[in-house]
Amino acid sequence: MDPVTICIHTGLSHFTMLHTVTGVEKDTVFGTCVFDKTPGFLAMEACAQLGALHVRWIRHFTCHAFLLKVNHFEMPVSELFDGKYTLSGKLTGKSRMAFSHTIKMSGENGQETKGQFLFAVTPYDDHFDKKILQPHYKKVFSCLENAFVND
Repeated sequence: MDPVTICIHTGLSHFTMLHTVTGVEKDTVFGTCVFDKTPGFLAMEACAQLGALHVRWIRHFTCHAFLLKVNHFEMPVSELFDGKYTLSGKLTGKSRMAFSHTIKMSGENGQETKGQFLFAVTPYDDHFDKKILQPHYKKVFSCLENAFVND
């Protein structure tokens, strides 16, 4: 029996879903994103990106952070995300190598969704090159913060 393959093409010219990071503290992070009739899996990706950036910030960009697991995400099957959305993430637990977040997304149109995400960190190494990744994520974070200031 042939395995079933699902091919997802976002149609986007870039990978970052977030528009801005509007605030960051030890246990919370806030941001915005703008969608144009976008399916729910990209809303989930935007939430995951916000959480992973928060973990990187918490760890002062000293290690690689990645999404380990989506514990729960309320993704409407037939609804598309359209317009500007505010995201808020709350750190709900952490250990030395793992961080859990609840991340909510609210649209100007009243549409809301939320999820529970688990992120992990690993030291930079041959696969996750510090010389490339550390400045990259610092720059992404800085650009997203500056986008809010200049919005």
